[in-house]
Amino acid sequence: MISNKIVGLLVIALLLTGCISTKPIQIDQLAIDDVKLPKSNCALNLKLIDNRPSAELGTIGFREFQFENYPDYLQRQLDRRFLQVENKAVFEARLLRAYIETNRTTLSFNVVVKMLEPGAPPRIYRGDTTNLNFFGNQSELAAFMERATRELVEKIAIGEGCADSAAR
Repeated sequence: MISNKIVGLLVIALLLTGCISTKPIQIDQLAIDDVKLPKSNCALNLKLIDNRPSAELGTIGFREFQFENYPDYLQRQLDRRFLQVENKAVFEARLLRAYIETNRTTLSFNVVVKMLEPGAPPRIYRGDTTNLNFFGNQSELAAFMERATRELVEKIAIGEGCADSAAR
């Protein structure tokens, strides 16, 4: 059995020789699409507040996973899904987490939002997706973010009473 010390030394040796890349994985804005969600007739004014402890989205292997300004992307998806009506209460949607997780064969992207409405208890919504990691290229990684975001927005719609009967 190989000791943890030997494994650590091998990893360091591979890093120093360039066999393992530590360059961040940057998802280009053009690689990710706005999610295709039906526009609701339901008015839900949401103001997204980034309450994540860090703007980092996690790591894949030894590489940091990066997407420039995920909160702006999420706000755009919320705005596309719900009607914004003036003189209607504004809900706070606090982004608590957005991160990618990996293990040997799968990737998952998770996004967690806490909804705050004046006079109502807080509600937590989670969007996540897990799938086999075949290639780990930009389009595959972007698809994980898109699917988790779509799931989150639809769960918010159902939970807040804004889902169309076809989406239930």
